[in-house]
Amino acid sequence: MRTTRKLAMLMTSVLAATVTMATPSQAASYTGYTTKAEIPDYDCGSDACTAAQGFAVTRNFLYTIKTDSDHKKSVIYRFNRETGDRELMHNATSDSNVNTWLGHANDMQIVTVGDQTYMFVVTMFGSDDGANSAKQLVKLKYDGTSYEWDHTYNILNGTDTLGVSGLSKISQNGNTVDFFFSTDDKVYHGSLDVTAEGGSANDIHLAKAFTMNGKPDGWASQGVHYDAATQRFYRPITRANRSRVLVYDNIAPTISLPKTQPVSPNSGIDIDITSANYAKFEIEGVGISPESNKLYFSTNRTGNNDGVHYVTGYAA
Repeated sequence: MRTTRKLAMLMTSVLAATVTMATPSQAASYTGYTTKAEIPDYDCGSDACTAAQGFAVTRNFLYTIKTDSDHKKSVIYRFNRETGDRELMHNATSDSNVNTWLGHANDMQIVTVGDQTYMFVVTMFGSDDGANSAKQLVKLKYDGTSYEWDHTYNILNGTDTLGVSGLSKISQNGNTVDFFFSTDDKVYHGSLDVTAEGGSANDIHLAKAFTMNGKPDGWASQGVHYDAATQRFYRPITRANRSRVLVYDNIAPTISLPKTQPVSPNSGIDIDITSANYAKFEIEGVGISPESNKLYFSTNRTGNNDGVHYVTGYAA
């Protein structure tokens, strides 16, 4: 039985949380969030970058992308995880704050190899996207708040390119990284030498991992996050002014998959946030901080009110 969900009052940037501890017959309910920083719109030239999209968490920083309405331009912000201080990252390839490479930029993942750090972004481009149909995954390399284009990769499901909306690292062995890729209810795995150039020799070939249950009809899937330390897979879903994060347990960090039966979310964890202040409240992406074990997320909210936050009271 789930506990009754309560609307929380929004006070400045903090929505107070009501957290109900679990009993054998109840879920632990998390209905509130704490805001770390706002994600402002940015003038991208012919159009403003107003839509918060991909999100990633590292030890010290939070990253998010904002795109324009046509998904042809975007900017990347970096936030100090502790202070919330915001910096607009610089596109060194074009000597601009704006880039034209990331498409819908629905999810992102940070990977470090040696002294080089890479940012991977899924574009949601598929086989019907013309000149962009071979650009499912974009790799940027960056240092501090300066980044540059590196390569793009095809993501293949069989012989067909597949536009994916979710991306998260499973594990890393030297230069080789295993990723989860998701599209709606389906999750796949694929591997990449992250130092490799693009081109057909380095296409990412997907294998089915598992299918997720738990998304009601009419709700939209967003970016995903896999926490190998707890073997939990996090999946935000949204509808209007409401967002949930579904939590799937016992997802092993191996490639000895697929699971033959659909997996269901943990019924003992109820992360369900309803906004009384915004007609649109969409959690776009989530990530676990390895320092605090907090569940951070980014939002796309009505007007110029997007932000980065964490779920109050929840610890991985």
